[in-house]
Amino acid sequence: MHSHLVGVLGKPGTFSHRAAQAMCVNPQAIKNSLSLYALIDELQGGHICAAIVPIENSTTGLIRPIVDGLLSSSFWIEAVFKQPIAHHLVKRRNRNLDRDRPCDGQSMLVSSQVQRKYQSLREYQSLREYQSQSEVMELLVQREAFDQCSKNLKRLNIKLCYTDSSTDAVEMLLSKHPDTAMAIIGDDLLLQYRAQLDVLETNVEAYACNETRFAKIVKKENRVHPSDQSFKVWMFSIDLEHRVGSLSELLVVLSRKNINVLALHARPIPKYPGQYRFLLEVEGSAPISESELQNMLEHISCNEVNTMGAWTV
Repeated sequence: MHSHLVGVLGKPGTFSHRAAQAMCVNPQAIKNSLSLYALIDELQGGHICAAIVPIENSTTGLIRPIVDGLLSSSFWIEAVFKQPIAHHLVKRRNRNLDRDRPCDGQSMLVSSQVQRKYQSLREYQSLREYQSQSEVMELLVQREAFDQCSKNLKRLNIKLCYTDSSTDAVEMLLSKHPDTAMAIIGDDLLLQYRAQLDVLETNVEAYACNETRFAKIVKKENRVHPSDQSFKVWMFSIDLEHRVGSLSELLVVLSRKNINVLALHARPIPKYPGQYRFLLEVEGSAPISESELQNMLEHISCNEVNTMGAWTV
């Protein structure tokens, strides 16, 4: 079954949706999936030709459920895209206060350029002052978003309620009483729901340089580039022999071939408790082909090597 659709993990308004648009995917070709399993099934069944998924965040590391899903499937990463991620703390607007709100267009909205300051037009001058007016607040937040912001949220008196996506968080927030709940959302959702929200604090992410890497994945047999094409960056997994020195031997081979290891992760092998496969992202001093990479690794004592993707920096 052939399809021109590109699957995206999450609802419209999520960071994955924005990443798909940034990777020049036609908005009419985007198909949203609510779970990773549904997305994988659609790609495996040919209902979509590719999928856009987050694989790593600069603050919290690997998006483990997604990376583990890729490790256990026959998909290919053919492109990687970095996207800045900003998170904002909001609450539902209290309509009773609208009469006190200026109407001269002075309101400052957070755009995709991510302003570092936001002058709230609420009667509360700061988040700390706002919280002193209320009891424990429920915080609606997607788990990865909270992990990226937790350093700056420790001062808050909150009860966490995890959601599947930031879109779910804002939709649930709008059903809550204005003084009982808050949510963490991104730029696109803030602009989309700006008439219904008050901003308590912008850019609550722990680090201003916070960014997420998104990957475009396809079925291996449908990859666009021929297997003999050379690339600067490769990702592969390897199941080394469970003995002293096996990882060292791999790193020595890569070093001798002038291959730089950009990332190295250990992921458990579910069938064999206590044993791990390694996920590596490497970069050659010059572009290398898949056959060249496999020739480098053929003398390594291992149970399995699986090339997972390649792309140009």
